[in-house]
Amino acid sequence: MKVGAAYNIGIFHWRPTESAKKLAKEWKEILLADDKVWDQNGFNEIVRRQLGPSVEGDSGLFYAYDGNLKVGILPASIFCSGHTYFVQVPFFMLPVFVFYYHPLFFCVQK
Repeated sequence: MKVGAAYNIGIFHWRPTESAKKLAKEWKEILLADDKVWDQNGFNEIVRRQLGPSVEGDSGLFYAYDGNLKVGILPASIFCSGHTYFVQVPFFMLPVFVFYYHPLFFCVQK
């Protein structure tokens, strides 16, 4: 599976499956072992070890990491980054309720 962008780790929903616990433990160990590893890059490197196949049906879920971890992408229209929320303003463009926004990587000019 060809991947073009990083998975943003600003907002997560984890289920306590064995595969998820294994991923979290390995991710923590990598971050604690090297303070130069950016948390998002470390996560992306680990989770992309194995991508696919898709979970059966139209759920949009796919398997990753060790082949047993089910992954889904939260929709950016209701789980927004700071840029999406403050610049793209999806709540003005779409009939959606923004559930959460993660105000990171935006700046305020004086």
